[in-house]
This record gives sequence, structure tokens and C-alpha cells, in this order.
Amino acid sequence: MMNSDKKFVNQSANFTQDNLTNYTSNTPINRSFGVALGRKYQLKDNTKWGFIGALRLENTYRQTQIDHSERGDFVENTSFRHAGSSDGVRVLKYNELTQYGFKNSGTTYKNKSALSGMFNGGVQLGGHRLTSRNIYVQMFTNNLTEISYFPFQGGFQEVIDGQPPVLRFTNFSEFQRLMQNKLEGRHRVNKNIETNWFLARTKLNRDIKDASQMDYLTKETSRGEYYNILDVDRRGFNTVRQYFDNQETDYNWGADISWKFKVGEFDNRIKQGILGHLNIIQIKMSRLVWVWQIRLMEQVAI
Repeated sequence: MMNSDKKFVNQSANFTQDNLTNYTSNTPINRSFGVALGRKYQLKDNTKWGFIGALRLENTYRQTQIDHSERGDFVENTSFRHAGSSDGVRVLKYNELTQYGFKNSGTTYKNKSALSGMFNGGVQLGGHRLTSRNIYVQMFTNNLTEISYFPFQGGFQEVIDGQPPVLRFTNFSEFQRLMQNKLEGRHRVNKNIETNWFLARTKLNRDIKDASQMDYLTKETSRGEYYNILDVDRRGFNTVRQYFDNQETDYNWGADISWKFKVGEFDNRIKQGILGHLNIIQIKMSRLVWVWQIRLMEQVAI
């Protein structure tokens, strides 16, 4: 027996109570909590002020069963041959579609948690009004996909001959934060002249802290036991870890003045104003790829 075979067999021997068990679990119940509150106060001399606020917490869970997938380097489980082509034994008289019994199947587990809040407030003093609007959203999303697939490089024949599947784990964790603020005002100088202005900012942060993909190969020892090893030498990009950080900030501002007057029987209004916009984007990215070769098994003549 090969030395590496002995190591894996000895490790497997430690699991005496649970060698092969299938577990089934239900998706957790989705939860959502929210609260909102608002008040308005009327004072004397056409003065009033008020506010409204809301807070919401949401947790959602979802499981998606993948019955069969054909993408990337996943081998197809069907083959099509045109009439008139030969399979080496006979010439086909009709088009022929063959479907094989194997599948590239698995499960995707999705978890999303979101916390959001809103607060608006305003005050009016006679002909002057000042308003503030604020929104904040923080969201975490995690997608884990486990799929057992047959690699395309093997083709149909190796799968039919008993080639074991590859186990692929893909994990995608994403954090998103959004904050919006706006301050605006309206001022009536008199019944004919009015000015308006606003300042606004939107900040978005999208942070993917650890996007990973790992493939595990199924190996067989000389005694017929099976074990899995991390695939780092079959192809170049089967084991990858990545990090992304995208920050975007928008600034908007504007102001205008309007004059209302009447000519004869017609009401007229002249408005003049300015608008401004500034956008700042920052992107950071890092990627770690295992491309070196690791030999976990040594071919030793017995």
C-alpha cells in the first residue's frame, strides 16, 4: 500500500459511528420586523414642524435544488448526432439524441439579512421651509453552492466507465451599505419671488470580503476506499479566493429663483437656476489563485 494511502485510511478509521449519512434540513423561517413613528406639531404664526422615522429588520433564507446544470466545464449528459453520420458501427438513418443517466446536481443556500432606516424632518417658519431626508440600508448576502459535477475534459466515455465526480464549493459573501442625505429649502421673499435650493449626497459601498471557489477530486486507494483532496493541479483556476471593494459617492446640488408676474390676463413665471453633480468611484480588488502542483500520492511499486 502506498504511504499516502495508509494516512487517509487511518484517518477514515477514526470515523466509526458516522461513515456515510445523508442529512435533510428545512429552510429557516423568514423573519421581518418593522416600526414607524411620525408626529406633526402646529404652532402659532404659521409655524409648524414634524418628523417621521422608520426602522426595518429582515432575514430571509432560501434553498434551491439544482437538478442538473450544464455550464462552464460541466460535461453535458446528452449527445446529438445528425442523420448520415457514423458512430463507428453504423450510419445513422435518422437524427439521434442520446441522454445519459448522470447529472451535475447540487444545492444553493442563500441567506440575506437587511437593516434599513429612514428619518425625515422639516420645519416651516412663515414663508420659509427647511426639510431633511435621510435613508440608510445595510445588507448582507451569502450564497453557498455545493454541486457534484463531471468535468468536460473527461467526456462521456470516462463518466460511463465510472469516473467519480468533482465536488465544487462556491461561496459568495457580499456586504452592501447605502446612505442618502438631502437637505432642501424654500424661501418666499414675497408673494411673487421665491427661491429654492438643495444639497444631496448618496454613498454606496459594495464589499465582497471573500468570494471563493474550491474543487475537490474524488480519489480511490489501492484498497478501494475513497477520499477527497483539494484540486490545485488539474486546471489553472479551480481554487480561487477573491476580494472586491467598490465605493461610489455622488454629490448633487442646485438652486433657483423664480419671479411670478402678470401681463394683462396672463400669469407668467421666470425661473433661473444652476445644477451641479460630482461622482467619485473607488475600486479595490485582490485575487489569490492556487496554480502550483501538489502531489498527495506517490506511485510506489509493491
